[in-house]
Amino acid sequence: MTIGELIAAVEHAMDKGAYACLCEGEARKGYVAVTPGSVPWLPSGDWPDDIVITQKGREVRIVAIYAKEPCNGAFSRMINGILKAGLRPVVVEPMGGMNDIMRAWNWRCREVGSTFDDHERHWFPQRKWIEHRTKGPAVMMSVKDARRFHRRNKTQPSGQGRPPLLQP
Repeated sequence: MTIGELIAAVEHAMDKGAYACLCEGEARKGYVAVTPGSVPWLPSGDWPDDIVITQKGREVRIVAIYAKEPCNGAFSRMINGILKAGLRPVVVEPMGGMNDIMRAWNWRCREVGSTFDDHERHWFPQRKWIEHRTKGPAVMMSVKDARRFHRRNKTQPSGQGRPPLLQP
């Protein structure tokens, strides 16, 4: 990409806005936008209309999201719904706290693309994680896993003497 192309891309983003640019980029790759309420695994009660989630075949790309009520299990419910529908979730370039979730869930990261235009980091669940996640209504972390989680994330346990409950 030349400097002129980069400047043109930034000007385009400034004119259109980030949401429109992300949607255009996904459409160029052949992905179709999924809007909240249009599928059972993406309820409009959990998600606002200006999120970017796309789908092509069995792959669901989670590009730019935020929940209406953060820290209330919306992401976990969405992932479970995607898995129950027989689809494959892929988190594209997670930001902020989403990186911590991907690491805590032990998802795998793969870098794809080789140019400025197509380089992305994709996070996706391992087969073992999917099997474990879809077994039952809720999964308890073992005490050992809970300690490892808190050590890794430099957080403190709840002090209740029990491992945290993972929301399915």
